[in-house]
Amino acid sequence: MLYIINLESYKERYTYWWKDYIPREFSKYTDVQVIEGEPLTSTVDTGTVLDAGGTNYYKASQLKIICDMFSHGEIKNRDKFFICDIWFPGIEMIRYMSDLYKIEVQIYGIWHTGSITIGDFASVMHDWSKYFEIGFLNLCDKVFVGSDYSRQSIIDRLLLMNLPEYKVKEISEKIHAYGMPLDYGYLQQFSSEKENIILYPHRPDTEKGIDQYLNMIDYLSMKWSQFDKFKFIFCTSRKEYSPSSEMIKVRLIAFLGRYNNISIRSDLSKEEYYRLLGRSKFVISTTLEENFGYCIVEGIALRCIPIVPNAFSYPEILEHDTRFLYNSYVEACNIIINIDKTENIDLKIIQKYAQPYDRVVHQWLTMM
Repeated sequence: MLYIINLESYKERYTYWWKDYIPREFSKYTDVQVIEGEPLTSTVDTGTVLDAGGTNYYKASQLKIICDMFSHGEIKNRDKFFICDIWFPGIEMIRYMSDLYKIEVQIYGIWHTGSITIGDFASVMHDWSKYFEIGFLNLCDKVFVGSDYSRQSIIDRLLLMNLPEYKVKEISEKIHAYGMPLDYGYLQQFSSEKENIILYPHRPDTEKGIDQYLNMIDYLSMKWSQFDKFKFIFCTSRKEYSPSSEMIKVRLIAFLGRYNNISIRSDLSKEEYYRLLGRSKFVISTTLEENFGYCIVEGIALRCIPIVPNAFSYPEILEHDTRFLYNSYVEACNIIINIDKTENIDLKIIQKYAQPYDRVVHQWLTMM
């Protein structure tokens, strides 16, 4: 049996569709049982990615179920656990019970991000959490990450800094970069005729580089003859598009007053977001680091032209297609201007960069 330890479902996160997609994909090849937790909240009230109290409450309730299953003999030799996010306080309970009950189980899981990721909410916890993160990696049989960039970041910033060479090698060999799952076929229903929309899909936080993007809009307004013909749209599935920084909030309000082609779409359902993405000509990222990049991958699946840093996971995703990779914010602006002038981009080629992620769950299973 494969037990899937899922993440709580929030409509503003990819966990919204992972809830059904990952069990469905695994069940094509093996018997699965999802261990769901008890939600404390349906929104991210405190925190940027998952709700601070809600995520721990959810995980604690999942652990309670797992403890009960071990206690009543439901967990058998050779059963497998798949943890949808191994940054999971209490995950060691599974290995603890496996050892003491003498039931051999395998533990697999996904590393998304952590205290080593620049600007991540957990980065301020690094002084104490690095030891837990090493423990999370160490107790797993295999760990799946979104990119080679992510894998190497773990090795360079976490393992090499804290472990002897032999242990670095041992844990490194467990980490495999296949990307993250994408329901490519489902997304195609949202394909649409392209409009002059430049979509900024990130949350309005400092680590997403929104300040730099606002600088780019100013630059484009002065350098691009087609500026007024394009709509610059910021979007979120949260109730409000609310920057964590008061300075960014004030600046964004000023931009809305200064430019009549800038707008914010908030409280979007996933379907509404995908329809907007399907109509957008460009999707842009200014993030300060990215281990995978769902916003961009979904965008290219819907034939958006990506404008992304020539860094982090992006060169891998775009197979080093330099037409869409920028090394400076001025260069990013010039890419937009020049692409719009030539109109010679085959959008179907862009779309092909997303297709391999439709097979990720199957690739995971071949390693388990």
